[in-house]
Amino acid sequence: MEKKESPTILLVNFHSACNAGDAALLECAIHQLKTSFSNPTFIVSANYPDEAFLQTLKVNVVPSFSAIVNQQKNPLGQVISFVIGSILSLFISISPKMLDIGHGAFSNTWRRLWKAYQEADLVVGCPGNQFFSMGRFGFPFLLSAMSVLLAHAFRKPFYVMPQSIGPLKRAWERWLIKKLYGKARIIFVRDNITLDLARNIGLPSQKIRYAPDLAFDYMDAELESNILPNAFQLHDLEYGAIGVTVIRKMTRTLLSEDIEHYYYAMAAALKRMIQQYNMHVYFFPQVTGPTSWEDDRIAAKRVIQLMEGVQQKISLIEEPLTPQVLKFLYGYMDIFIAGRLHSGIFALGRGVPTLFIGYLTKTRGVTDSIGMNEWVLDFKNLSEHDLYSKIEELWLNRVSVKEHLLQKLPIIVHLVRTVGREIANDFIGGGG
Repeated sequence: MEKKESPTILLVNFHSACNAGDAALLECAIHQLKTSFSNPTFIVSANYPDEAFLQTLKVNVVPSFSAIVNQQKNPLGQVISFVIGSILSLFISISPKMLDIGHGAFSNTWRRLWKAYQEADLVVGCPGNQFFSMGRFGFPFLLSAMSVLLAHAFRKPFYVMPQSIGPLKRAWERWLIKKLYGKARIIFVRDNITLDLARNIGLPSQKIRYAPDLAFDYMDAELESNILPNAFQLHDLEYGAIGVTVIRKMTRTLLSEDIEHYYYAMAAALKRMIQQYNMHVYFFPQVTGPTSWEDDRIAAKRVIQLMEGVQQKISLIEEPLTPQVLKFLYGYMDIFIAGRLHSGIFALGRGVPTLFIGYLTKTRGVTDSIGMNEWVLDFKNLSEHDLYSKIEELWLNRVSVKEHLLQKLPIIVHLVRTVGREIANDFIGGGG
């Protein structure tokens, strides 16, 4: 019983701390599990295990299956590494002693990953949206799936913290999720669209739980002014401030022509708001990597480039910031336009009326689930007119929207805080 109350917990499928949403979700997951168990030990399997942020969490960090495979720089090498790594991983899970016997036969990176699964008492899927159709052949999906498959292969109880799943465009992806998540002890989902998908693909209904995104309960502390970025200076407060995040073309799911159309619509709508209301627009770096295809600052510069004539009313913060600092700064905004889901969740957590621009089903799913479906527009086919009208509507109704928001937040946070307790109760009570 002592081991069950103080287990070793392996968190899998963490992407990168350069994404402030990912970083916040990992902190929230660790905090919930830490307060739900008695003195647990944490191991995090990460796609970028050398990031300095992970060291600040005081957890053990190992490379993920994806991180090891992607050490190969060419696609053929990655496929070969995937096949060999999968076979060896399943072999080690069946004969754990071989890992000690064959000490010199395996690379240190693979050994660290296998040891993490061996030592874990339970495996927990990080919150977020790890499973959706991406890549020409779905290879990134398979890499993430292996992290879950290994939990089952090593015979560890597996739990899923609040996630969105999908969109899934390939039949084999739906089948694989059914097989992998069907063996989980508890599957927390954070939106109604994922709930419907989970039922449609046949996941056991008794295992599925709804809980809002964990970032609604992310820490909110007052910060000293000397740690704020130099580029952040408040302008024209009497006229109002709009906070903005915009997305970069991250995957093949987002078409180049749709991205460029989105940039033009954002530039035109924000320019009209400046001209009509003399407001100041702040572009924030919610995601700064780990690759250039994920760096929001590149997207922000493109939008600003299109806003000729009003650039004195624009501020671009380029310095990478922690989730805590970002959330704090969002609280200075009068309204927020969220191209990134978690930038919007941070803003809502500070009581800031927010309009979401959804680029995957997760955005509409999350906003619908918390009763804010009128404040979301779809990324594809976004028109300047519709965007401007919605931003103006949010601005003119910001007081009533804020009041409504402040009434809902305590209910949302209460639901969020049930996640860690339910996992601990199940594991201690017999699930392990």
